[in-house]
Amino acid sequence: MMRRLARPFAIIGLVAAIVGAVGGITLRIVDPVPVVPNTFGFTDISLLSFEFLGVTFTSVGALLMIRRPENAVGW
Repeated sequence: MMRRLARPFAIIGLVAAIVGAVGGITLRIVDPVPVVPNTFGFTDISLLSFEFLGVTFTSVGALLMIRRPENAVGW
């Protein structure tokens, strides 16, 4: 039962993360707002790195959910 539910959840979550990352990058390219200088120094490279990390973590979680659906880390 758990394995049957894990695959659709994993795929939907991974697709949502990829669509969100591509959408964020697309919006940044289409409507480039000026980067306001701030204390932390976030730039467009920061956006790319945060989205890369988000998709990477989602991919690992999806892989865990598909391969080991009883593992709580994937969920």
